[in-house]
Amino acid sequence: DICELLSVSSFAQAQAELFSLGQPITPENSEGDLRSQLQQRLTQLNIELTAAETEHLNNNADLQQVAREIKAMSLDEKTAELRQTEADLAQELEEGVMQALKYRLGYIAIKRGLQHYRDANQSELMEAAENAFSALTHNRYSKLFTRPDNKGVEKLYATRENGDTVSADQLSTGTRYQLYLALRIAAYHQYRRQREPLPFIADDIFETFDDARTQSALTQMASMGMHGQVIYFTHHAHVVDIAKRVVPSVNTIEL
Repeated sequence: DICELLSVSSFAQAQAELFSLGQPITPENSEGDLRSQLQQRLTQLNIELTAAETEHLNNNADLQQVAREIKAMSLDEKTAELRQTEADLAQELEEGVMQALKYRLGYIAIKRGLQHYRDANQSELMEAAENAFSALTHNRYSKLFTRPDNKGVEKLYATRENGDTVSADQLSTGTRYQLYLALRIAAYHQYRRQREPLPFIADDIFETFDDARTQSALTQMASMGMHGQVIYFTHHAHVVDIAKRVVPSVNTIEL
């Protein structure tokens, strides 16, 4: 029975097996004693095995807890790192927004300043051009102004004596030349008030003018000649005659 219990084939092997388990066996031991001793040893081994398994389970639980704590620590560190990155990015964004705002405000200030300067100078220029254009057209046009078209492009308009408004490109060829001359005259007067005037030079721009408008244009040029040099080229003798009537002191050179 002992051999069968220990799964061995002889009593000698049973002795060796029990001896290896720390249980000495002598021939004087009865089979009952051996069975009792063996049972006690098996019980002790079961107790030790149960304790070992319990310790293993406890160790495994401790290992899992440590793993969870390590994972939690890693997550906490990662979270802290992400929060710091978020704070750094938020600060950079705020600084970028403030910088962009400064640039934007500066741009608006410069733009308004330029617009104010342009409006002030354009108003003065437009008023002088209106006066010249009205004189050149014998008061057929009384006002000049600009406004954006449906594409936002600034266009020049003129108001007729009857109140109708026409754009510059709707004027007749002769009237457009008179408008061009009026703008040049206005620009000349504006320029000479700010610095030393340059010579005003024109070449046969009266070709589409009748005699009355030619006389008006030469009168405007005579006014310019009081502040600087005006040179006009023409191959029309009647223009020279009109110039001599308007400005008796005109200097004519025949080439």
